[in-house]
Amino acid sequence: MSLISALSIATGGLANVNSQLGVVSQNVSNANTAGYTREIGQQTAMSGGGQGMGVRTGTTVRSVDAELQAEAWQQDAAVAAMTVRAQALSAVDAANGTPGQGNDLASLTGALSNAFATLSADPSSTAEQTAVVTAARSLASGINGVAQAVGTQRQAAQDSISQDLIQLNAALATIGTLSRQISTATHEGTSTAALEDQRDTAMSTVAQLTGATLLKQANGDVQVILPAGTTLPTDGSESLRITDSQLSPQTAAPPVTLNGKDITAQLTAGRIGANLGLRDAGLPTFQAELDEFSNNLTQRFSQAGLDLFTDPSPPAATAPPAQAAYLGLANRIAVNPAVASNPAKVQQGTGLFATGASDQTVINNVLSQTFGPVPASTAAPPLVTGLGLSGTLAMPFARPPTLASFAATVVATQTSASSAASADLANAQAVQTTLNSKVAAVSGVSVDTEMSTMIGLQNAYSANARIITAVNDMWTTVLHMGGG
Repeated sequence: MSLISALSIATGGLANVNSQLGVVSQNVSNANTAGYTREIGQQTAMSGGGQGMGVRTGTTVRSVDAELQAEAWQQDAAVAAMTVRAQALSAVDAANGTPGQGNDLASLTGALSNAFATLSADPSSTAEQTAVVTAARSLASGINGVAQAVGTQRQAAQDSISQDLIQLNAALATIGTLSRQISTATHEGTSTAALEDQRDTAMSTVAQLTGATLLKQANGDVQVILPAGTTLPTDGSESLRITDSQLSPQTAAPPVTLNGKDITAQLTAGRIGANLGLRDAGLPTFQAELDEFSNNLTQRFSQAGLDLFTDPSPPAATAPPAQAAYLGLANRIAVNPAVASNPAKVQQGTGLFATGASDQTVINNVLSQTFGPVPASTAAPPLVTGLGLSGTLAMPFARPPTLASFAATVVATQTSASSAASADLANAQAVQTTLNSKVAAVSGVSVDTEMSTMIGLQNAYSANARIITAVNDMWTTVLHMGGG
């Protein structure tokens, strides 16, 4: 090897070390930067004619395990969805009260039954008659409170979907813009590391919102695909939309559309999927349970000869589904004003009148029929299927035989759903932490590792510099020999 070749190789080595030191410096300075991925400077050995010709400095690439990163994004989507569900159900659970503490539906139903039992000992007692009305008011108010919490959370889900779609469209547009820049840089042979970090940040947002996955193309472009298989647009030509709406038990929720096509059913994961599930199924089922309990409560009292509860503003719909005539009853149910203004009617009745101030006919009917098992009442048994505005919802339990068991089952079911959601979230977060740690081990910056790399580069720099010095000394000697 000639001195010129040795000098060229050593000079190239110095240039490569300079480049690698720049990468180390970039890594260290961004060690705590959110979304930054550790960069690696590529280098390859050069040769020609069987002889070494030094080192070629390549573009900077990222230290990424694509499969692990995709798995982490999917877990982020699961945690985002479970967080939404846990928070919504927790709010409803709080409204349900604490079983056994006197403020849950089962306790309030039991208190009303106990008030009638006490009244039966002295049917003409004004104080006990008033106590029955007070207990009835408390039960109606309790039902109203839970129904209001359900409606509030359903509206919150609708509003969140609207805001999340704005964020989703912006993230998709960012992915498209960055992908075009990455494609250009790839064609030009320049580093795309920083651009890919930015795109991954946007993709992380998309994944949390929808559970979508990223399919990379050879030219640097990507496709964003929902779990159901729909490809989301990143070129800005289309966007996902939803109409802002104030929801009620009597109104259908608006669909999510893409280029005018309803894709609501395609959005099943991430935060948007969780909110759609709550808005269209989970919370409407809770509402249906409460409406059915309220209707059965009202009908049972009416069949016993006492219209104790009433619906101040029933819906006009009378066509199927089955609950059309009393959708939202749980939000409106109240004590009959005629009874509230004249508590003696809880003894006299409003349909089947008692014959005297001490007559227990209505009271006995209430105790045996209203609060008794289903066969003891002529009221229609509660429905467990064909519920809600769509008529497609069903209760996740069998038909309860009594009002007390109905109330207890509704509370237990909704409380269990909340507890399960919280437990699922805790488990998912534990998995998320483990995956994030694995991703950080591959893609995160370790200052200790970078310092170790820097020491190696310093040694390489010194060695290349000594070679250049040696070659210079040799050239000086040769020149002096020639002059002599």
